[in-house]
Amino acid sequence: MWIFSLIKDIITSKMGNLLNLPKDRQKDEVRYNMSENNINYKRILVIGDIHGHYTKFKSLYSKLNVSDDDLVIFLGDYIDRGSENLLMIRWIMRESRNDNIIALRGNHEQMMIDCVRNGDINWIFNGGNETAKEIKSKLKDHPNLMTEVVEFAESLPLFYRRQINGQDYFFCHAGVDPKVPLEKQTAMSLLWIREDFFNHYDGETVIVVGHTPLLLLNPEGSLETWRKDYQKVAFLKNIKPQWRRNNKILLMDTGSYFPNGCISCMDMISGELWQSDVD
Repeated sequence: MWIFSLIKDIITSKMGNLLNLPKDRQKDEVRYNMSENNINYKRILVIGDIHGHYTKFKSLYSKLNVSDDDLVIFLGDYIDRGSENLLMIRWIMRESRNDNIIALRGNHEQMMIDCVRNGDINWIFNGGNETAKEIKSKLKDHPNLMTEVVEFAESLPLFYRRQINGQDYFFCHAGVDPKVPLEKQTAMSLLWIREDFFNHYDGETVIVVGHTPLLLLNPEGSLETWRKDYQKVAFLKNIKPQWRRNNKILLMDTGSYFPNGCISCMDMISGELWQSDVD
């Protein structure tokens, strides 16, 4: 069966000999973005989860008319679940070299790292099979491709923080542990947290996240609908980013990989919203 061959290829490091690379420095270190915070951008654009839907993403990005006067913050999860993962990750790898593009790490990038580094196969069964197949198909002509993708994922920061109009904003993929100061958050919380964050965060800093598709949350924000009503909620339409917890949490994942889902972008200065086309 192809999937077991794929797992074997990854674990035995045939896909770029990655297990011989230095250990992930960020296992015990939360890396944050060091971009200049004193630049007065006209817009601060935040983009939610993409999950390998490059065509949808481009339909959104073409509406933004991004210039050097804009700061663009991506909240992670560029890969998995879609069918255009390589196109998407290569775009991010190229464009994030620009000073005004901040690409954060998502839990799917972390699962890929953990699979290649440590043989953790959770990635394969959470949409990573599509990404791995795409990469494997290109290895004959580009033998270092997997190495390059994983090293790039490891370089991605886990959060970005800045003042916007006098308000403190904290951008990360999943959320924060409400019991822990922001400067002491762990990678596990920043990449994976859900319930504790949604139900108990009461800080003054605005937390902007992706990670949890809004169409899988009930109006109160708990995860009671998570998978229980999956068939019903998967076809909801017109999903928009939502503010929660007295406007101190902004949820940006509008379900790019669902039938009626899309990718969303919001300007943190004006509040203007743009969304991708729906398939």
